[in-house]
Amino acid sequence: MEHTQSIRSRIPYSFHSVICLLYLVLFLVGTFLSFAVPESAKEHQKKTIYLLNSGNFINAIFAYKGNLVWTILFIYLAIVQIYIHTQNFELLPTSSERHTRNFSLTDGNVGKYTKQYIIKYIIKNLLLFICFVVIDEIFIFTGGQCSSGDQNIGLHSAEECRKTGGQWVGGFDISGHFCFLMNISLILWCELYIYYNYVNKKNIQNFMTGWITNGIIVILAVLMIWTMLLFITAVYYHTLMEKLLGCVLGYTCFYVMYQLIPDYPALSKYLY
Repeated sequence: MEHTQSIRSRIPYSFHSVICLLYLVLFLVGTFLSFAVPESAKEHQKKTIYLLNSGNFINAIFAYKGNLVWTILFIYLAIVQIYIHTQNFELLPTSSERHTRNFSLTDGNVGKYTKQYIIKYIIKNLLLFICFVVIDEIFIFTGGQCSSGDQNIGLHSAEECRKTGGQWVGGFDISGHFCFLMNISLILWCELYIYYNYVNKKNIQNFMTGWITNGIIVILAVLMIWTMLLFITAVYYHTLMEKLLGCVLGYTCFYVMYQLIPDYPALSKYLY
């Protein structure tokens, strides 16, 4: 059910299937190559090919600082969504039979649309916090630890361990890259779908200015970078089960934010 006071967030099954298949294929192809390439060859490639090393600058910026990158892009998309949903786009004929653009507020719902994106931001952070608590606690429970040299630092967070210069070693290490990058990527894919669906439905493509078009190009470029990082992870890092569980957890935000909540009208009306 679509409410007039909210931006439609329910993603149709067709798009749902394509998105699910995209990351599943990436996981399967990467895992196949991981088994096909000898372990010695993979270790050699990680040492000699810069982009395959986890410390490369792309990984440092778009994975380790990925939450900041995502936040900037999500805020940008939220502004775009609020803008196009609260403007009245009209083509007004002039005496020379040319057309000018008329922009005016359609209603006073800017605050209500803004609320929806604030709630989405909170839900995303809450869900990822829960996911990573589960991932880290499973790692510690199965014998893993954060160590510096031969010393156990005693940290229970992979992120804090990395920040202190420690090594996250031993234990069952569910792929944080798959969980994190899939979740933040899927949110942006869904918001892009909502944007394009609304623009095409209202036939307002010609009103989309350069700042919107260029911003979306940047978002698509970042999504491609995250896809590349996921593929590298699938081929060169983690065991099969660690990647599989990371991939499953990677759908958490997508399912809750764009499937579960919109499927319950009362909940959707309250939150969105």
